[in-house]
Amino acid sequence: MLSYEFCQSIRRLLAGDASDARWSERCRNQFRELRNDYRWISEDSTSLVRGPNGEIRWWTFAGGIANHTLGDALPKRYYPNANNLCIRISSVETSKAIAETINDLQGAKLQANPSEEALDKLKFSKCLPLEMAQSVFNSRASDRNAVDRTLREPMRIVSEH
Repeated sequence: MLSYEFCQSIRRLLAGDASDARWSERCRNQFRELRNDYRWISEDSTSLVRGPNGEIRWWTFAGGIANHTLGDALPKRYYPNANNLCIRISSVETSKAIAETINDLQGAKLQANPSEEALDKLKFSKCLPLEMAQSVFNSRASDRNAVDRTLREPMRIVSEH
């Protein structure tokens, strides 16, 4: 999983218009295309984007650990699916209603929900009581700083057509 800092660097590159003199023409063209495809990206806010097919993605650029924690905190009816850069949400609710649900999340209370398989993969998991195994998992699979910073950012609601 990619870190919060690395994903924020990706966001800054996509949101900006700077180029490096060392970039090849092909590289400059690729960035121009990417920036056009993701023109709604902002350096100072997350983006809740409803695509032309109705799919919703919350672009946080928070990194894999934080996005999985945030995805786990969303209602199960959203069927959240997190990766390093965004969280896919399956819902017929309006973008505004989803944004309100996200805004109601309390960062300090969020923690990853380990699956049984994830707990089994912990070293010495067979020797640990369930509560202790969950605590060990949460200490390793937590990026509270990234979660809190992401939840403090304003959110833009975007509809692509």
